[in-house]
Amino acid sequence: MRNRMNRQYSEIDDSFESNCNKAIAYLKYLEEQYQGEIDTAKGIIYVYCWLYDVEFNKAQYNKNGINIYKKFLNEYTLIESMSNIPGIFQTYLKGNIDENLKNLYDLYYKFDKFKNKVKCENSYCKCAEECSNIYKKYKQEKCGNDDNTDFCKELHNFERHYNDYLKAHNTCDGNSYIRVILFPILITSIISFIVFFLFKVTNKFNLNKYKINTSIK
Repeated sequence: MRNRMNRQYSEIDDSFESNCNKAIAYLKYLEEQYQGEIDTAKGIIYVYCWLYDVEFNKAQYNKNGINIYKKFLNEYTLIESMSNIPGIFQTYLKGNIDENLKNLYDLYYKFDKFKNKVKCENSYCKCAEECSNIYKKYKQEKCGNDDNTDFCKELHNFERHYNDYLKAHNTCDGNSYIRVILFPILITSIISFIVFFLFKVTNKFNLNKYKINTSIK
């Protein structure tokens, strides 16, 4: 698979192949263990979030992660010829996981790394400031009209969590940081938004009946 994908995406390297194999194993597990397409669609979202965390966040991918992921799903059918994974992706998720989703995930990703003191080291308080600045940038750029209502609601949720923990922790020369929220909670938060924001509303499904119960082990 890597050789075929590498012809189109030269940034793919050895680490992608290893993570790709793990993703393939998980997709097989999804199709074997889950009968409902909604649960499978949630799993497809999870795989993307996981790949972003371990692979697509690298600078070499230059915001190309979602396109590579779509290609990966299509290539998966060459391994599992009877798979309906790409069809489920196209049916239950809009064709493009758009910029708002990427921005939101980037925000949570930065937030998670900051709280777990990953990639911050001696510049811990600077990471806190960067996280806050990213939030303010998205709010200013995206929330001045009604086109991004759902995205802005999720930004408001992020702000509420941030401010709640801001009151409880006070470091960084008077500035505050947020206590640790583990990666499984990050994934649950982002998937909750994706399901609400990207799933097509059809006569067959009432999305209010479904709750996100994805867990990461």
